[in-house]
Amino acid sequence: MPAPDEIAPPGGAISRRRFLLGAAALSGAALLELTGCAGPLASPSPPRWIRLNVTALTMQEPAWVDLPPPPAPTAAVRPAPSQTPPGASEPPAPGSGGAWLVLAPDGTVTAFDPRCTHAACLYDWDPANQRFDCRCHDGWFDLTGKVISGPPPRPLNRMKVRQAGPGEIEVGWQDVPG
Repeated sequence: MPAPDEIAPPGGAISRRRFLLGAAALSGAALLELTGCAGPLASPSPPRWIRLNVTALTMQEPAWVDLPPPPAPTAAVRPAPSQTPPGASEPPAPGSGGAWLVLAPDGTVTAFDPRCTHAACLYDWDPANQRFDCRCHDGWFDLTGKVISGPPPRPLNRMKVRQAGPGEIEVGWQDVPG
């Protein structure tokens, strides 16, 4: 049988005990957030933003863009994948890279990291089949980066993008430790 102060009074009000327990839990969560112990609510901002003109993008037709290397390396950059897919995919030079840009019907631009989420191989856009194609292990992704088929465990990684002005975006550069 519940204790007398655990029984809700008529009208659906909560008991004093439940109120105090809820207030204590909320206070503890707020304290963890303020001290940083709960982890960040959002990922940190990239250390460098690269401005790109996107006026030439065609809706739902991915476009490759080379991203210049950072002016001075601040951290080791992940080496190019050891398994290079056949065809047009070539690993970028160390310290440089690129992104696949996709213009959505609502006008937003998504920038995808060029490495597959399975084994970090580079992938290409296959216009005939309207999909991203990682030929290392037959992984396929749709225009939104969602896995269609193959071994990739999750969708393509997205790079941070923010509006920079009319017809321009900035893509966040994030060095990846080696």
